[in-house]
Amino acid sequence: MTFQHGQLSITSDPRSPNPCQDRIYIHYKKRMIRIMTSDIRYVEAHRAYCRLVTTDGREFTLSLALGVLQKQLPSDNIVRVHRSYLVNVLHIDQIEDGTILSGKQLLPLSRSCRASLLGRLRVIGK
Repeated sequence: MTFQHGQLSITSDPRSPNPCQDRIYIHYKKRMIRIMTSDIRYVEAHRAYCRLVTTDGREFTLSLALGVLQKQLPSDNIVRVHRSYLVNVLHIDQIEDGTILSGKQLLPLSRSCRASLLGRLRVIGK
């Protein structure tokens, strides 16, 4: 795994059906790296920085606070589940009392965020 430092910008692609919602670009070493928002697994806060983890295992450290990053990301699938975590609902594998399993990573789920998360999911049964 590599850590990459940078900043986030959302750029639209005119070929995209919903241009502002499907991709972000991260500034890194005088380049802009494209990340599809559907490939974001979760984001973890570390003080004034965020660690963005993708489904293919890449990790990017961004010099943004989690609240600022959350406002810049599309809210369709990326949801706050804890004061220090955002998660992409497309990559939630399992939910227990206070945890979420996304891939092999266990993430905390706060009581205050549980109801809004479950409201975004299609839950069948109990």
